[in-house]
Amino acid sequence: GVQTCALPICYAADELLGQNPRVWKSGRHDVEFYRQMWATLLAGKTWSGEIVNRHKDGSLRTAETTITPVLDETGEITHFVAIKHDITEAQETKLQLRQLNEDMARSQLELLAVHEDLKRAQAQLVQAEKLESIGRLAAGIAHEVKNPLATLLMGVGYLDESAPVRDAVTVEVLRDMREAIERADAIIRELLDFSSPRQLALAAEDLPELIERALRLVNHELHARGIAVELHSQTGLPAVR
Repeated sequence: GVQTCALPICYAADELLGQNPRVWKSGRHDVEFYRQMWATLLAGKTWSGEIVNRHKDGSLRTAETTITPVLDETGEITHFVAIKHDITEAQETKLQLRQLNEDMARSQLELLAVHEDLKRAQAQLVQAEKLESIGRLAAGIAHEVKNPLATLLMGVGYLDESAPVRDAVTVEVLRDMREAIERADAIIRELLDFSSPRQLALAAEDLPELIERALRLVNHELHARGIAVELHSQTGLPAVR
């Protein structure tokens, strides 16, 4: 082949024309890539682009390459002058930077997720502290109210036993008072049970009774909102753990 030289690279024409696959055939370019390149060169035009070459040791190197055909006085191509600039390290650095940016973006998303988890955990801790404070307050109120309720219940019992006249109205009023005091006492016991720190454990419970106890705790709020609750349950249901 005809030797063609251009600083800093010299190629033989047979190598440039693809006769030597060691130079060009790296496996990174398809047939269409070479077809377009040679179509440009054989038309007497300069071709520029990135070419991946395979070296003797098998390593791949990427080069920014410019190939220019040299024409004689008749316009025929006699030589090709090729100049290349190895950009392998620059591409690897660019790839590493892109990978680092992607890793940083993922890390930022993970940090944001952790931050949101911490915010939720903090809110839960604040809510738990509030509930604990409410529990202590409820326990204090319950103890303060329980003693007067016991006194009232004893007074109702005394009036029921010692009333000189036991007409129907008096009997009904005393019965209503006793039931009201017992309901209030049951609510107080529920508050004390709710506020007392203890480990949760499974136990067999009567489901309708459990629902009634729960409704008693919110009965005042339901009544204040004008909500009426009717509980319909079957009798003889098995206990639920």
